[in-house]
Amino acid sequence: MLSTKEAATRLGVSEPRVRAMLNKHVLEGTKIGRTWAVSEQSVENRMHTRPSAGRPRKDSSTAPAAPSYDIEAARRLYRECRATLSGTFNSAFLDQAESKEEEDFYVAVSTFFLQKRQQELIEQGVF
Repeated sequence: MLSTKEAATRLGVSEPRVRAMLNKHVLEGTKIGRTWAVSEQSVENRMHTRPSAGRPRKDSSTAPAAPSYDIEAARRLYRECRATLSGTFNSAFLDQAESKEEEDFYVAVSTFFLQKRQQELIEQGVF
């Protein structure tokens, strides 16, 4: 049997992570008062079957495939937004917006293109 500290060292994780693994029955152990005695065999098994780091991926078979036209639709949208909302800001868009969200969209997109233009001017030494 190992302490949570020893198990954590062997597994390369923190002690709280070892306790969480014990509570989820990923590791085997016995609770003795307020501490755990961790099964050395379960630590060894975990070391040999160690999953990759990070959160497990969702099963890719359940995710729908992205339609092939998505990138073209996105490019068309970008070009339209650039043509309509770059350059000087037209407050008429805000006056005619049907919702606060639409208003925020116009401001955000216009701000994006304004920042890009400012960056170009700075690089040219105008600013």
